Amino acid sequence: MENNLEKIFYENKNNPYELEKLFHKNKNQFIKLINKEKSINNDQVIQFWDARINYKNSFDLKKIIISIILAVLCWIPLRILIEKEVMEFDKFMTFLPCIFTFTFSLLLSTYDFKIKSIIYIFLISLITGLYLFFIPFNEKSQSIINIYIHIPIFLWSMIGFFYCDFKLKNYQKIFDFLLLSGEMIIWSTLLLISGIILTFITLTLFKMINIEIEDFYFKNIVSLGIIIAPFLSVPILKKFSDFNISSVIAKIFAPLAIITLITYLLFSLITKNVPYENRNILITYNIILVAVLGIIIFINANYVRTSYFFISNFVLISVSTIIDLIALTAIIYRIREYGLTPNKITVLGINFLMLINLIWILISMIKNIHEEKKYENIVNTISKYLPIYSIWSLIVIVIIPIIFKYK
Repeated sequence: MENNLEKIFYENKNNPYELEKLFHKNKNQFIKLINKEKSINNDQVIQFWDARINYKNSFDLKKIIISIILAVLCWIPLRILIEKEVMEFDKFMTFLPCIFTFTFSLLLSTYDFKIKSIIYIFLISLITGLYLFFIPFNEKSQSIINIYIHIPIFLWSMIGFFYCDFKLKNYQKIFDFLLLSGEMIIWSTLLLISGIILTFITLTLFKMINIEIEDFYFKNIVSLGIIIAPFLSVPILKKFSDFNISSVIAKIFAPLAIITLITYLLFSLITKNVPYENRNILITYNIILVAVLGIIIFINANYVRTSYFFISNFVLISVSTIIDLIALTAIIYRIREYGLTPNKITVLGINFLMLINLIWILISMIKNIHEEKKYENIVNTISKYLPIYSIWSLIVIVIIPIIFKYK
């Protein structure tokens, strides 16, 4: 694979777009190649990439400090809520995701500052927060619960539009955001796991000297750690850009995911634990589909022209399509048997959208199997769907609750 990358590099040495694509496909090998070449070759291409790689891997204390400051600004309202034990959850807590969205967008703007985009994301966050503030809160209402579930999805898509400067046809930039989101979740999870270990050690040590700090620690340190993790994950990604974690997932977890999916599907059918009657199985199917879409993004972010990647991609998408079809028919069956509810409409819509998305990617793969721009076509197909998911989440947040009168 390393020789293949070196060959592609020299074939496209004067093609900036191809070099950029090659860098994103396999950052680790690309950086090794540049470091090897700079000792024997001093042309402008090598100098440029050497400067860029060294810059991206340099420790930027300024961005770390900015990340911490913005995270603390997000943490303050949460800390007030915890301290005062505010009972009106709907009138206070609803502003937190909106504050998080705007503040996190400010973090992304430290890399590419655009005042117009910041104004847009501020207005969107403000309008969303006001909407949540005025809706009639009812914890037993399916419509209201779906609003709170889909608000983060909607705001996440808005951050994606902010990331691409609200240019929705910039498919590569949208795909970069999807990849960034996946890697950010992974790094945030690693930071939180480290935090859990540190919490256990800290509480144990203080308990040994008969000092009770649980209340203070959970209210202040743990709550701050949960908020700060995604903010710190972004500069960490910039710092360790040569460590391509998405490539590891694409190479190792893709085949494992395929085996798991096929095994789970077969056993659920053999044991007759089908989603038609078992609601928990249906929920599991949908969680699996969301996770698989993330793995598909990682695979295509590191796509190389090998049979391994093509087969992994093709099989994973095909099996996911079958699972989605079963889930979709199960939802239709449950609607016929038990009637229409906000939950069923919501799940029906998202499963239908995911099915079309998976089929579209599958068709794009088959249609462009012999084309040189196969990677770009798949990336475009994946990226085009972010606005569609955003629109559906908006329908769940605004339209469906009105139809069911927020019940």
